[in-house]
This record gives sequence, structure tokens and C-alpha cells, in this order.
Amino acid sequence: LGQEASAPKTKAESESLQKGENDQEDATEEVIMRIAALDPDSILSLKELAGEDDPDFFIELVEKYLETGETLFAELAEAIRQNDSEKINALGHQMKSNTANFGAFELSEYCAWLEKTAKAGGVIPVESAEKLLEEFEAVKRALQVELDAVK
Repeated sequence: LGQEASAPKTKAESESLQKGENDQEDATEEVIMRIAALDPDSILSLKELAGEDDPDFFIELVEKYLETGETLFAELAEAIRQNDSEKINALGHQMKSNTANFGAFELSEYCAWLEKTAKAGGVIPVESAEKLLEEFEAVKRALQVELDAVK
């Protein structure tokens, strides 16, 4: 019937098998991260908007978002650290919309919460700045995977 896999005979075989398992785990983790960070339908819509014949438009959109996001999320995190409600409100609003366009709904909802809380004069814990930047990093990684797929 089926063949059973034999146990590795050497240390090199064992390490090779373990590396293969680690590679599989890394690939699975990357897929899960992409699913959690981005809505696939939103990315597909952006790609369709660009058209199959012109992936440069999609690439340009993503690269511009990443470039702008890097600056604006850093400013938003600093505004949180400084407890600058007016700036948190403005940047939270701006990044909520921009981020939703790429299907990064968790990050968009977090920006909406920041905006709403700042607008209402609520307290935003300083730790929120780090959470914001961590969420943006996950979105950046997921978008980079999408860029690599069309380049």
C-alpha cells in the first residue's frame, strides 16, 4: 500500500527534514498573517482596477500608501505619546479611510477608535502607539507580499 517514511539516518538528514518543516510553518504563518492583515477582496478590487495589463498602477498605489503611511503612522504614534487629541483625531480620520481602501480593516478600525476617542476627549493609553505601529507593520508585510506577487 503506502510507504512509510524512514527515520533520518544522519544529523544532516534530520536537520534537512526539520528545516523543511520550519519552512512549511513559516509559509503557513505568512498566509495566516496576510489573511489577518488584509481583506483579499479589497486587494483583488484594486488589482482589477489597475487591470492585468498594467500592474504598475497597483504597484504605485501600494508603494504610495506605504510611503505615506510610514510617515503618518509615525506622526500618529507620536501624537498618542504626546496626548495631542487634535492631531490624533485628524490623523486617525485620514488613516482610517486610506487603510480601509487596502482592506486592512483591523488597522482601519483601530484608527477609527483613536479618532473617536480623541474627538470625545477620552484617554488613549500610551501603549496604543506601539499597538498602532505593530498593526501597521503587519499590513506592510502583507502588502509587500502582494507587491512581490505582481512584480
